[in-house]
Amino acid sequence: MWTSCFFGVCFCFLHINIPPVHRHPPSPPTPKNTEEDRKVNYSIRSNISCVFGLGTGSTVVKVVFVICALFVVFSFFENMFLETTYGLDIIQTVVSRIFQPILNIFGIKIPGFPRAGIPLTIDTRWTICPAWIIVEPNGTIWYQVTPQKLMAYGGSPGVAGYSWSKPTGGRSPPSGITIDPQTGVLRGTGGALPKSGTYYFDVEVSDGTSTASVTFSIEVKKYVKKAGPIPDPGPPYAEFQQPLMQTIQLPDGKAGQPYGATLYVMGGKPFYSWRLDSTYKSNFTLAGLTLDASGGLVRGTISSEMAGQTIRFKVIVRDNTGEVAIGEPVYEIYVKP
Repeated sequence: MWTSCFFGVCFCFLHINIPPVHRHPPSPPTPKNTEEDRKVNYSIRSNISCVFGLGTGSTVVKVVFVICALFVVFSFFENMFLETTYGLDIIQTVVSRIFQPILNIFGIKIPGFPRAGIPLTIDTRWTICPAWIIVEPNGTIWYQVTPQKLMAYGGSPGVAGYSWSKPTGGRSPPSGITIDPQTGVLRGTGGALPKSGTYYFDVEVSDGTSTASVTFSIEVKKYVKKAGPIPDPGPPYAEFQQPLMQTIQLPDGKAGQPYGATLYVMGGKPFYSWRLDSTYKSNFTLAGLTLDASGGLVRGTISSEMAGQTIRFKVIVRDNTGEVAIGEPVYEIYVKP
């Protein structure tokens, strides 16, 4: 409804406030036409040329006009299309990644997107594991960074999902550490870490229409292995695992509205692959949600029939070597009416 109203107003605004500039004057009337006939014919041709963007005299205006016209056409099918799980996702992705950047040039903001149940947020419940500078007895130096997935929820991730980056003017992770822009996995680059200390860095997540940012910290420690008959195992290293909890409460969703939340895993060797645990009886798919296989992202438009109920599911996570993460938590999403 909001989309229809907004673009209807834009359509009318352009039609009323942009006077037509006629590059070609109307053809001379035949001798049979009266002066009154000529005025009527000219007015009709002027209005037609303005409606179809042919007489505005400005390519920029024509582009905006065509975009508005497309959305006016879309508005007739809006209610029907948005009832499907992927319908809204596809529309939001097209709007946020294609149309909105164009309209930003003219200061036009599309209202009604994202129609999210909760605002986009970076989840800071999970601390970043320390990184280690490890010195072998023979003097060899190597670096240990525990991979782990940063978590976000809310907004309207749509088809493209979330994207991760450093906010403008923000601080990057310390050298030797990077964050994958598509999956949000923090991992080592194989390069050298800086000297021991605590380092702060800023992270921004985007769903294509909104952003959220937060500051994380990571501690870099040094560990010197001791020589001896028994090999020194070195500093602690996290096993490849999902959260070792029986139940994990994901943020609540709202019936009939978009939902997005990433799942957590740490350790192993990225990249990770995710799938639903088919041995667990789940109402996940019936609720209208899907699980992104490469990003561990739960997304979709929650079915209206799920209002007042709880969505429950389990997942299986594998790393790049095929190893399966330990831990079998049940994820829960309560759906508000």
